[in-house]
Amino acid sequence: MSQAKNLLHHFTHQQARPDATTFWAGCGAIRRSAWQAVGGFDEQRYRRPSIEDIELGYRLTAAGYPIRLDKGLLVTHIKRWTLLSLLRSDVRDRAWPWAWLALERRRLPNDLNSHTSQRVSALLTWGIVGSVAGAWLRARRRRSSRAAFVQQIAPPAWLTGLGACAGVLWLNRSLYRFLWRQRGFGFVLAFVPLHLLYYLYSTTAFGLAALAWRAQKH
Repeated sequence: MSQAKNLLHHFTHQQARPDATTFWAGCGAIRRSAWQAVGGFDEQRYRRPSIEDIELGYRLTAAGYPIRLDKGLLVTHIKRWTLLSLLRSDVRDRAWPWAWLALERRRLPNDLNSHTSQRVSALLTWGIVGSVAGAWLRARRRRSSRAAFVQQIAPPAWLTGLGACAGVLWLNRSLYRFLWRQRGFGFVLAFVPLHLLYYLYSTTAFGLAALAWRAQKH
């Protein structure tokens, strides 16, 4: 679990654009003048470690300060992850507050976790879930002439799910090749289900946060 999370984190930042829009407190330096000009971290809003560095990056770029990602500067974070701590971090401390921030500022950069390929991968993952649910419902549906006709003209649920799964694998082929080189094929096989789960809980948290934000505004 720890290796999967940390390697994914490393790969994501190595694929990011050099001209960044977010600041990363894990390994980042900022000029004192820029820090003071934008007011540093928002300690009133983020009372626990969360996305205070991302929000800081938004204010820096909005104020005209460039953020440069140097992929040659690497650090090692010795973190141990469990499924519970992973869910707590990704949902409570990232997806939920990031959704609020993106909606408030009407800004979701096409980079890092919100890159177009990741958005499409999330949609395809839900397509897999829908296909499995559809196959289950078909199995329970009573046989009738109408149902038989629909089954003849509609593609099998497993075929739709297989296509969605192939799409996720293709869009993330660079990540899976990277993991294969680092830890081997068996690691990749174990990682893919966890990766699909990540898409499901992240988009669920983001969607619920968006609904809560709109409800509060209205």
